[in-house]
Amino acid sequence: MKDKKNIRLLILYGMIFLLAGYFLPKEIDWSPSFSKLHSQPYGCEVLYEELETLFPGEQVLNIENSFYESRDVAIDWNSNMILIDEDLNMDSLELSVLFDYVEKGNAVLMAGFNFPQLILDTFGVDVKSEFRINDVIRGGYEGTEIEHYFNSEEVKLDSGYVMMVDASAYYFQASDSLDKCGALGWMETREKVNLLRKRIGDGQIFLHSNPYVFTNFNLLSEAGSAYVAAVMSHLPEGGVVWDEYHKRINQGKNRSMLHVVLGNPALKKAVYLSIIGILLILLFMSKRKQRIIKPVDVFSNDSKELVTTIGNMYFNTSNNKEILDKKIQLFKKDMFRMHGVRDITPKQEVVKRLADRIGIEKGDLEAKLVTIYESLTKADISDYQLKKVNQVINRITHGE
Repeated sequence: MKDKKNIRLLILYGMIFLLAGYFLPKEIDWSPSFSKLHSQPYGCEVLYEELETLFPGEQVLNIENSFYESRDVAIDWNSNMILIDEDLNMDSLELSVLFDYVEKGNAVLMAGFNFPQLILDTFGVDVKSEFRINDVIRGGYEGTEIEHYFNSEEVKLDSGYVMMVDASAYYFQASDSLDKCGALGWMETREKVNLLRKRIGDGQIFLHSNPYVFTNFNLLSEAGSAYVAAVMSHLPEGGVVWDEYHKRINQGKNRSMLHVVLGNPALKKAVYLSIIGILLILLFMSKRKQRIIKPVDVFSNDSKELVTTIGNMYFNTSNNKEILDKKIQLFKKDMFRMHGVRDITPKQEVVKRLADRIGIEKGDLEAKLVTIYESLTKADISDYQLKKVNQVINRITHGE
């Protein structure tokens, strides 16, 4: 019984705890998100819902991907892109798409504390901050009221737009005249410019130094909503592209590995060099490989060597016997090559075979072979005998 009673008490206490948590007032989330999805003080739900009022009859498009992935969607029609966050970090790839988007006649409003260096260099300005310690001591960290002004007569007020801002006031500082940098608005003094415009190609870029003036907290006041409407009035007519990708709550999301690699200049060059190298390898490897052909030795000219040898022997040594022996050896090779007969002795069967193949009478051929054979048996050969045997050999060779 006691166990059942304890279980019932635990269930009762649990239900009371849940109901108390449900009905107790929720703690306000003061963390900045600048997202259209958040109704917390530093979200931008109110501004996003009021875009249809600020740009009547125009299309409102929300993008949640990088500029590179969304470039075709936004450039197809004249539009105004709105980017709001403390840190508007962009890589070189996104900045290239952003400038291309502006040059085609579109406008971009960027509100933040930190901008890409290329954007600041384009305007020729730097962002400065002013920490107001006295206001913080008097009012805590709730901020302080600051008057905001515009240069345009259409939205200028004598007393300015009085709004509550953070204890740190951000503004633009230029090395040259701020008027040359396209100053449109300022706070407290004209030296503290907080709204700039720069024409690029057929479009224009607007910079605002305080993203918090566009949040729900500021738009709930009459001065805050009037000020934001005055800022938006500087944008040209056209649709609205709301950037949700560069919010701090979305940083790191939807970033593919290829996007990270191409966003880094060094890695981008490495990828391109690798692709070019692979293509070159494929190009050369695609050629047909030919089988290696072994070199063929060219037949040597033995006749030329023989003539040279005989000439040297004749003019240098005058050895008729050796000359005749060389001549007879060459004659034997010719008979075998031309008629297939190796033996040149004056035998009946040899004479008959050669006579039939050469076309010489047997008696005449036999006498010539006897002359050649007898010269082989002699130890010395005179010039006359050498000449005679040479003539006999030439006649047999030519079939005479």
